[in-house]
Amino acid sequence: MVLKFLNHCTVLSREKCVFLVVTFLIISTKCWNQDLVVSHANGYHGEIFNLTVDCEECTEIKFTVDGTDPRNGQLIKDQLEISPLLLPKQSLSSLPTTALPNVDGSEQWHTWQKPAYYETAVAITLGGYKNGELITNYEYRTYFFNQNWDSFPTMSLFINPPDFYDDSTGISVPGIHADPSNTIWTGNYHMKGGDWERRIHWTSISAGKTLQDEDVGVRIHGLKAGSAPQKSLRLYARKRYGSKSLKYKFEKGKKKKHQRLLLRTPYSGHSSKLISDVVAHELARPLDLEIMDYGFTRTFINGEYWGLHMVRERVDERYIAQHFKCKEDSVLIPGNYDQSEFQSIFDFIDNHDLSQNDAIDQFGELVDISNFTDYIICETFFGNTDWLENDNNVTFWKEKGKGKWRLILIDIDAGFQQSKRNMFEFIKEHQESMITKIFTALIKNDAYKKRLTQRYAEVLNTHFSPKRCFKIVDSIHAIVEPQIGLHIARWGHPTSVFAWNKDIDNLRSFINERPIAVPDQIEFSLHVDASDMRGISGVFFVSQDEKIIGFSILGLLSIFLISIRIRRRKKRKALNK
Repeated sequence: MVLKFLNHCTVLSREKCVFLVVTFLIISTKCWNQDLVVSHANGYHGEIFNLTVDCEECTEIKFTVDGTDPRNGQLIKDQLEISPLLLPKQSLSSLPTTALPNVDGSEQWHTWQKPAYYETAVAITLGGYKNGELITNYEYRTYFFNQNWDSFPTMSLFINPPDFYDDSTGISVPGIHADPSNTIWTGNYHMKGGDWERRIHWTSISAGKTLQDEDVGVRIHGLKAGSAPQKSLRLYARKRYGSKSLKYKFEKGKKKKHQRLLLRTPYSGHSSKLISDVVAHELARPLDLEIMDYGFTRTFINGEYWGLHMVRERVDERYIAQHFKCKEDSVLIPGNYDQSEFQSIFDFIDNHDLSQNDAIDQFGELVDISNFTDYIICETFFGNTDWLENDNNVTFWKEKGKGKWRLILIDIDAGFQQSKRNMFEFIKEHQESMITKIFTALIKNDAYKKRLTQRYAEVLNTHFSPKRCFKIVDSIHAIVEPQIGLHIARWGHPTSVFAWNKDIDNLRSFINERPIAVPDQIEFSLHVDASDMRGISGVFFVSQDEKIIGFSILGLLSIFLISIRIRRRKKRKALNK
């Protein structure tokens, strides 16, 4: 057959030749790889059931349930009983993912603790062999023993344990790269680059359906959060793994395919709120600003419950190229700024007086001022204090040679904490920041200050009104609330459901108090009239503490009334005697 293909190629056009070669390879691949026919799909099929696996050409079918290669696994003969008894004896959850304790000098941060309880599933890897040689693709299944397994989106990850836990090469442990006196900022989990990417199998399940079932790459994501017990994971679609894209549909997003996705740990938050960042991005969705979309998933690794993760977009060149239909290599973003194009912003500021309207108009050809204004409104309203220092969490982008510089909203985990904090003074405190240099130049112009104030008033009265903010907080809280107890049992963070709800109450209080504080701060720092921002009504709500006090008072009152009734009955009985 090969000779016939080659003979055809000598007389046919190049295009036909390529077509024949590709056809030959496809046919050959189908001949070499048999399909395993697995009787049960991912999901719940009862606490015990029998699995059958068929393969026409296979002499033996093997399986593992610990993420390792089935080549050295157990044989399936006629059928395999799937039950909790099949779970591996060595659990991954018993392996520490931080140093004990996790320290930076005298500071101790989140330290891994062995979980008391967590949900388990059978994560089975299957392979078909003929005379000892693999002749099938691997098949992966995750079987749950909880009847409500499909009530929440789930991601099941199959990993080779040494890839995550080996002291030398494991990406999820302190390992050989940890400084024992500074394990928060050193360790294997802080290593970067392709050498620290591992191949895993990713199964994405939602509403009882398997959405994607492919090999992908994974790295540990984040800075300080890398040393948290539960890691943030960055998933990569790569041709060498056989995955062209990651199929995931954000609820309000248009894109269904991504090159990269983040599974972001709640440890990224600066308190027990957990949802601050996603609330901020949802609030900012209608503004002239790029945001990172979000979703939630419960995660399993080799069949062990790994807690809640927030599914997020990752901001990079691919994100921009996909969202704005431009070429990836034409995108300028942090790490690859074209120095001449980006420096032109600051050259213009140094050589022009932006208090003049014509200078502002010219500057608007370099920087998208509408976008910049909405960005300032977001960062100052949310009170993001993890911002500006060393240009932290500042992300500009544009296309090379055209367009204007725009900003992307990222990482508001440190927001919603201090409702009285004057963020305009905070900006002044960071004179070396790119944002401060641009903002300081713009507010020299009275017309711009008026424009900023008017836009801030508009946003406060609409998109950031307490009514809309409460609606969004309550909707996101309702998604997470049914799962938070299991997550806390697994990781101990937040410390309790009570602490989680108390911090959500603090977020609601911030939302009510912030519109009152901002007008005074703008008038003080920018010396403009902010009367259009005043008079915004808050939303009445009863906090968790108030509910407890109310129930306590009600309980005491009930006891008091019952005791009075008992005393009256006793008196009546005494009189009747």
